[in-house]
Amino acid sequence: SFIARMLPSKHSSCVKPNRRIAAAVRTLLATVSLSSAASMSSQLESSKRKIENVWNYPRPAILEPCKDEIRIVHNGVEVIKTTNGMRVLETSHPPTYYVPIAEIKHPDVKLVEVKGGGSFCEWKGRATYYDLIVKGKKSAGAGWAYPNPIKKLDPKGKHGWANFGSGSSGGLGGNFGPIAGMVAFYASKVDEAYVAGERATPQPGGFYGGWMTSWIDGGKRGIKGAPGTSHY
Repeated sequence: SFIARMLPSKHSSCVKPNRRIAAAVRTLLATVSLSSAASMSSQLESSKRKIENVWNYPRPAILEPCKDEIRIVHNGVEVIKTTNGMRVLETSHPPTYYVPIAEIKHPDVKLVEVKGGGSFCEWKGRATYYDLIVKGKKSAGAGWAYPNPIKKLDPKGKHGWANFGSGSSGGLGGNFGPIAGMVAFYASKVDEAYVAGERATPQPGGFYGGWMTSWIDGGKRGIKGAPGTSHY
């Protein structure tokens, strides 16, 4: 084997260098083993999670801290790995994950604001969109942010949604101030997106930016985003 060829024979005249090589190989194997163990641990953690039904999420939408590790990889570069993220929960949608822009530090990663356009959310306010450029490769409109998010819920406002899960029929806006300075990414517009070590898949349809994982469930009605679900 490759490793066996690197180890010294009893007649070798290069015992000291080969000992150093052998030590390096052992370190490499230990690193691989630790990586594999971490991956298995993450998979086990995911399998033990309590299932979250999106129909139990509320409207108005809410924001909560996310202690899970969020990791994004694009064009061979780790864009971010953080446990300082936040997630937005809304009836019928899988969670949307926000990560601190200040933690995106790789020199080959750039976020470039898309001029014009944008969108408005009745909970969070007006969104700004970003192209993600990694080592010169652009993913157009891969991310979005709320530089000046809504910071207060108006309980007298009527959102008009028939489905509101554990929420209520009244209320517009919310306490989304903490996501100022954060950005969310479409799982469909980056090469890899992970939550707690599990690779996430995009919310159906392509318009919304939620991430699907094994512990997110839509029950009999399914997840909003697919054709015929706009009223969800």
